[in-house]
Amino acid sequence: MTAQPGTRFGGFSIASASKRGSSRRLAEAFLEARQLGDKDCLVLDVHMPGMSGIELLEQLRQRGDEVPVIITGQPSATSDRRARAAGALAVSEKPFKPSEILGLVRRALDEYHGSGARPPH
Repeated sequence: MTAQPGTRFGGFSIASASKRGSSRRLAEAFLEARQLGDKDCLVLDVHMPGMSGIELLEQLRQRGDEVPVIITGQPSATSDRRARAAGALAVSEKPFKPSEILGLVRRALDEYHGSGARPPH
């Protein structure tokens, strides 16, 4: 898994993960890390190699991680319901405008920090 730290978008610092030069599955690698570190919000795709974004969300909730999660992609009605039942803050269909995802991330951060679930950095 590679991360490209330092990228900024809409006033946020963005870290992204990609599967470059490795057959390792991203969701599984993320779970193996066993901690979210400084992640305040996750934007996960419905269709990722190996474990889906919804499956990753379910695994995170099972182990007690409450970081806000936004699911993106082309979800079916069933996967949309499943994502919301697992605790997704939102499900956003692709393609989406950057302003839409920024609005969802801002909402996630407001709710997450406002709830006292995690102190701001």
